[in-house]
Amino acid sequence: MLKKRNYGRFTSFVWEVLAIVVGLTISFMIDEWRDDIKLDDKRQAILSSIRLDLEEDAAWTVNSLKWNTERIQVVTELLDPEIVEASETDSLIHSVRKTFPYHGFFNQGYTFESLTMELTTLVTNPELRSALNNYYHKTYEFIRSNERMSYDFAMDRHAYLRSTPFIFPVHIKKNTPRAVIENLDLYQPTREQLLNLTTDPIYRNQLRQLLGDCLSMDGTLNYLLKETSKTIDLVNQEIESIE
Repeated sequence: MLKKRNYGRFTSFVWEVLAIVVGLTISFMIDEWRDDIKLDDKRQAILSSIRLDLEEDAAWTVNSLKWNTERIQVVTELLDPEIVEASETDSLIHSVRKTFPYHGFFNQGYTFESLTMELTTLVTNPELRSALNNYYHKTYEFIRSNERMSYDFAMDRHAYLRSTPFIFPVHIKKNTPRAVIENLDLYQPTREQLLNLTTDPIYRNQLRQLLGDCLSMDGTLNYLLKETSKTIDLVNQEIESIE
């Protein structure tokens, strides 16, 4: 009788222990599930933010490609004596004004440095991590090296034009918006001054340099658009896998 009673108590104790273990396990699983949901929400928010940044870069690139194509045409026409001679004075002023700006690239919504921790803790897909690393580090640096070269060329043109009768009335600061530069009120040159400028050997050499810069930029921008689109596709795939 005593053995049966002890056995019953032991069985009851075992069931109580099992109930506690199961209860703790379920509790831990629920907590882990909640943490996973929070992590997925955070991961999705970060990826959505990166996607928005990439889409803004892509839109900027498309617009810049269009502007660059127009600029190639303008510079080509300025290098053609027959077209220059047949152009109206206002048209020549507009064309010369188009040679002032330089290619200023997108602002960094994300930097590789700020992404480092996010890539380590939130982006577990190795292909996506590699793509983001490549885009925000290697591609950005490549684009900025082109920007610096374009800026140096532009400053040379600005300095020379300020030394000619065709003068900037104000100092042009770096990062001045393109639209502002193109619509500045300039001292009105005579047609003779414009023709002298477009036949000046130094200015023509600068135009050839600008044309080469624009043609190179066309390839750079198309490369950027390709890399941006590829990275956006990978980000979209990752977001879909989370959803």
